Amino acid sequence: MGEKEYYEELVKNVGLVAYEAGSDTSFSTLLGFFLAMCHYPEVQRKAQAELDAVVGPHRLPDFGDRDALPYINAVIKEALRWHIVLPLGLPHRTVQDDEIDGYFLPAGTILIPNTWAMMQDADAYDKPREFYPDRFIRDGKLDTTVRDPAAYVFGYGRRVCAGRHFADEMLYLAIASVLHVFIIEPPLDENGQPVKVEHRQSPGLISYVHITRVDSLRLNISGGVNRHPEDFQCVLKPRYDSTTNASLLASV
Repeated sequence: MGEKEYYEELVKNVGLVAYEAGSDTSFSTLLGFFLAMCHYPEVQRKAQAELDAVVGPHRLPDFGDRDALPYINAVIKEALRWHIVLPLGLPHRTVQDDEIDGYFLPAGTILIPNTWAMMQDADAYDKPREFYPDRFIRDGKLDTTVRDPAAYVFGYGRRVCAGRHFADEMLYLAIASVLHVFIIEPPLDENGQPVKVEHRQSPGLISYVHITRVDSLRLNISGGVNRHPEDFQCVLKPRYDSTTNASLLASV
C-alpha cells in the first residue's frame, strides 16, 4: 500500500470510528431529552421563553446565541446527567500501586467508573432523580461550582471521548432548535387526557434508544439493547403559524 492509499484508508477508518462512537450516544441523549420534556413541561416553557427573548420568532438559534442562553445550556447539562448513555465508563488499569481513600490498588487493577452513581449523587445534586436544569443556574448565569456532567459522561483521562466538544455543540443546536419550533407533549388518550409517560429503564452497560417510526408529528420511541428507557410516545406541535415557519426556513 502506497502512502496516498494509506492515508485515504486512515481517513475512512477515522470517519467510521467517529460515526460509530457518536451517532447512537448523542442520539440517545436527545431522546432522553424528549422523554424529559414530556415529564417536565414547566422546564420546556422556561427554555422557550428564553429563546423567544434572545432569538425571536423569525430565525433559528445559532452558535452566536449560546452565551446568551444560560437556561438552554443548563437543559443540555441536565439532559446529559438525567439520562446516562454510558452508566459505566470504559475500564482503566493502574500502572503502579496506588491507594485511594484507604483502598490499596495494586498495579494492574482494572477500574470501571460508575458514572451513573456520580450523576445521581445527592451530595452533588439535590433531588437527583428529577430533571431540574435550575440546579445549574445562579443569579441568571451558569453556576460553575456545580458538578458539570460533561466532565464525567464523556469518559476520563487519556480515554476521554475525542468527539466530546462536537457532541456538545450538536446537542446545543438540536435541543435549542427543537424547543424553538416545537411544543413536546405526551399523546392524548381516547378521553382527550394526556397519557402518563413512564420513565423506566432496564439495567445494562450501554443505554440508548432509537426512533422506529415517524407518523406525522408523532414519534414512537423504543429501546435498543441493554439499559434504555422503555417504549414511550410523544407529540410535536409547531409553535408558530405557517407564515412564521416560512421565515424560519428561509433563515436556514
